[in-house]
Amino acid sequence: LEIVDALRRHEGVADAAEIDPDVRILVDEHRLELEVFLRVVGAQVLFEMGGPAVTISARVTQTLGLALHELATNAAKYGAWSKPGGSVDIRWRVSDDNARKLHITWTEHGGPPVKVPTRKGFGHIVFDQMVAQSGDGVVSIDYRPSGLHWSLSLPIAALAAEVDA
Repeated sequence: LEIVDALRRHEGVADAAEIDPDVRILVDEHRLELEVFLRVVGAQVLFEMGGPAVTISARVTQTLGLALHELATNAAKYGAWSKPGGSVDIRWRVSDDNARKLHITWTEHGGPPVKVPTRKGFGHIVFDQMVAQSGDGVVSIDYRPSGLHWSLSLPIAALAAEVDA
């Protein structure tokens, strides 16, 4: 029942076209969803997040939500959450320069040594290409031996968003 409730909460965030959710809500919903799944298999989610209030459009919410889901799934299968004590840190900030961009980072720590994948599946397309294209953004993926580092930069203007500093 917890899994169904978590999926319903996530679906509600992704489908709320009339309300543009905050990045914090989206990230937190994915944390809650993953905690439920990992509890079923007896694992613990170590997770840190932080950043300013940034409202994002429903279009970006859906693709960013898919990207977070894929990153979380990969962390649970192969990365930081596949090993006891592994953790993920998700941070976001808005640049102060004239470009005004939202920068989001996903950094894994404490998992097994990371290797560059030999093949790239659908999940890679989602967290590399789709999310960048949804908001005129740029994605960077660094397969650091200490843990995966993924970052996304999106122009604020492309988000149809407001920022509360």
